[in-house]
Amino acid sequence: LVIIFNSSYDADMIHVYIDESGNLGKSGRYFVLAAAVFRDDKSNQKAKRLVRKTQARQKCKEIKSSRLGFVERQELLNRLIKIEEFECFYLVIQKSQVSLLWQHNPKNLIYNYFARLLVDEIFRSYREYLYIILDQRSTSVKSMNSLVDYLSISAFANFRKSTSEFMLEQCDSRAVYGLQLADLISGTVYQ
Repeated sequence: LVIIFNSSYDADMIHVYIDESGNLGKSGRYFVLAAAVFRDDKSNQKAKRLVRKTQARQKCKEIKSSRLGFVERQELLNRLIKIEEFECFYLVIQKSQVSLLWQHNPKNLIYNYFARLLVDEIFRSYREYLYIILDQRSTSVKSMNSLVDYLSISAFANFRKSTSEFMLEQCDSRAVYGLQLADLISGTVYQ
């Protein structure tokens, strides 16, 4: 797990956006989960403006790392890292080293486990209220337990965080600009 960029923070609500690159199937060697973290409302708003301007230039409704050329990706990343109160976290999984995959466990169970590892590191890093948005996907552990429930239980069990100290939800990346930036980070790390 790697944490990069700035280290000071503000007391505002922290927005965290999590997306992945790669897959948990047989193709590809790696799977990457990345989080774009904006430690105050001002940085979160700057990030939204950055995405809107990029969408206008690209003439698209959603920024996807896989659709950006090297120059466009580099330009967008350079603008992103200039935003104060921004950090990113990422987790890179070498799939050949994951026994859970060899044992043919459900991929959603494995995804949820990796998401928990990343979210746990974020909980360790911040004491403020966290608003965590994950890209929407089919991520149930079992039909009765969603990814959000799984992460909430882990937050309480491991960090004594109650649901009044954070909010978790899954959203469509087309509607959430921060998820598009998390996709940019995960796609760049994956490449």
